[in-house]
Amino acid sequence: MILTRNKIFIGILLFLIVVNLLIIFNLEFFYIRAILCFIFLITIPGLLIMLCFKIRSIGFWEYLVYTIGLSVAFIMFAGLHANWTLPALGITDKPLSTIPILVEFDIFLVILSFFAYFRNKDLEFKIQFPKFSWLDRIFIIIPMFFPVLSVLGAFLLNNNGPNVLTMIMLGGIAVYVFLVVLFRNKLNEHVYPWALWMIGLSLLLMVSLRGQYIGGADMSLEFKTFQEAKTNYIWNFSISKDNSYNSCLSIVLLPIIFEHFIDISGEFIFKLLFPLCFSFVSILVYIFSKKQVSNEYSFLSAIFFVSQFTFIFWLPILARQEIAFLFFGLILLVLFNKEINPTLKKVLFLIFGFSMIVSHYSTSYIALAIFLFAYILIFFYKLYENRNIKRGKLKPEQREQFYLTGILILLLLIFGFLWYGQITSVSSDLATTLVNTSKNLNRLFLEELKSYAVTSTLSLSLYSNVENPQLLNEYVNSSYTEDSSLNYPDKTPDIHTKYFKYISPPFTKIYFLILLITKILITLLKIFIFIGVIIMLLNKNINKEYKGLAFISLILLILFLFLPYISLNYNFERLSQQIFILIPMATIIPLIWIQRRIRSKDMLLLPSIFFILIFLSNSGFFWQIFGGNPDINLNNFGMSYSRGYTHQSELVSLAWINNNSKIREIFSDDISSKKFYAYSKIKPYNNIVYGLVRGRGNYIYSGYHNKNDEVAIKSFKGKDLFFNFPKEFINDNKNKIYSNGGSEIFK
Repeated sequence: MILTRNKIFIGILLFLIVVNLLIIFNLEFFYIRAILCFIFLITIPGLLIMLCFKIRSIGFWEYLVYTIGLSVAFIMFAGLHANWTLPALGITDKPLSTIPILVEFDIFLVILSFFAYFRNKDLEFKIQFPKFSWLDRIFIIIPMFFPVLSVLGAFLLNNNGPNVLTMIMLGGIAVYVFLVVLFRNKLNEHVYPWALWMIGLSLLLMVSLRGQYIGGADMSLEFKTFQEAKTNYIWNFSISKDNSYNSCLSIVLLPIIFEHFIDISGEFIFKLLFPLCFSFVSILVYIFSKKQVSNEYSFLSAIFFVSQFTFIFWLPILARQEIAFLFFGLILLVLFNKEINPTLKKVLFLIFGFSMIVSHYSTSYIALAIFLFAYILIFFYKLYENRNIKRGKLKPEQREQFYLTGILILLLLIFGFLWYGQITSVSSDLATTLVNTSKNLNRLFLEELKSYAVTSTLSLSLYSNVENPQLLNEYVNSSYTEDSSLNYPDKTPDIHTKYFKYISPPFTKIYFLILLITKILITLLKIFIFIGVIIMLLNKNINKEYKGLAFISLILLILFLFLPYISLNYNFERLSQQIFILIPMATIIPLIWIQRRIRSKDMLLLPSIFFILIFLSNSGFFWQIFGGNPDINLNNFGMSYSRGYTHQSELVSLAWINNNSKIREIFSDDISSKKFYAYSKIKPYNNIVYGLVRGRGNYIYSGYHNKNDEVAIKSFKGKDLFFNFPKEFINDNKNKIYSNGGSEIFK
């Protein structure tokens, strides 16, 4: 089948008309508007931009991820243009409402279509499906069941059913990956990216679709920021210095435009559409790795990336970072693409770079640091080359070609400075972190100035995974010092021994056995990453520009492990996951070296088994079988469930609080406070102990996990502290004024 230029652009025009009709007349049959408008938004803008650039000589999967990335960038910047220009021109004071956004998009897309049409007079697409063998078809069909099992498994658990479907999915993924490695020489190369997309999407939806409402600390704040801009129909960038989330267009403009076009609830935009967009990162990591190693190694590199605990449990509830990671990966991908001419590479690099900057500040800080210091290394290497050329040791045509130029870095730094320092004013957080780190360099080995993730990473003890119960004493006692006007009669420092009790994990023999296995696997993984990067740096066949980026990434990981204070302000696991986009193949290299030493015929057997074990451990599969930490993807109980699940009873009680004008100050624990951010007008105090001991007149909120699980959670000194919700103390000193069976309010 051949698609000519006229057929392509007529199809795009008809698609645009259909989308307009669906929105204007609010047509919704069997979710047809949601499906068509979402496909339109994440493909057509990017496709038109790709056609304007006349980028054709790249493979299908790479073309697809560029198209999706450019579409997401278009949505954010077109929305930003509407937000700023329409009020300035006096057209409307509500630029982020449906009709202004629709008209703005129509105008931009028509202009892009017109330009692309005349830029592509010789355009002709020949649609030819690859020839798949019967084995290829089996390996293409099987992973299609994983997202279905993921969605149905989450739905079943949400309705208090068993976790059997999710367990089948996790076990099935492990078996499938092993079979792909086993039959790799007989499989078509298109099987790999397809399988990775299905696997990555399944793992994301497994967690993100738990519950109907927003759950998790970060997503609650993201959702509140989105709701404020949506309610006002305009993005107010001036409040970003008080709410750094407001500087992220990925959680402000992107979901607003999704909602106007697709017409689904804001909750499911965050829980479904963001993971859908981010799921393509698994393909991106595969393609990027393939530029350095073979198909099979690239497949395992991408499996390593999606097998990480951060990918499975954290990124599904970190919407702004999902989008920023997508753009970070696209920056790397376009930087090492040899099929796109240098000028277009620079343009795409800047588009994806600017999009990353407006998507998430911390991801951008890390990326800018990597690019800047890698460029400095490249600069000195160029000086070394010039010196050898002058001495006759190197011919001019033998110069190494670099694409990470000074002007690109400078433009990213300038845009980052303008966005974070002048427009949204959130850069003070970065400055404070760097100042505090430099001031505490003499306290390099003090654990209190490092996050729990870092201290547990550096420790070889099994008990590093267990919170220190002494922290409870410190937390409770510190609550007494916050206010001297305590009204309770028993105000002794020993009050915590009577009412507050530390909750310990289940210290069974099997628990410690699985913990030991997990600790060994993770420790080996860290060692392999370090050794793998060193081996890549010594390999003469690997691109020197890539070596520079990999070296700086490794140094950055080491600095985060040892420098004080910095890990308390940015999560080490998120940093690692971002860097794994760049160096996922580093873990494979030492495993292959070991495989060769044992003289095995199959070089990928050991790496595949190792990553499958990592995956089964990180996904909660092992814990579910042998006992230990229950995870939210497989259970309706446990700490993970308490932290990430929002119940309808909590929304009802929060609505009651919103309608009660007398309640202006209320105390809760960390988890309940985040639900306040998402669904309440009142900003709570997230120090439950302080609220209890300060006086009888304080309102105390008891969420589902407080009431039913009798647990309270507090982030204290960079660690999550779990202790009993002190019902006895409340009953002795408070009166219950509200209860709906799932949550309570005391005064």
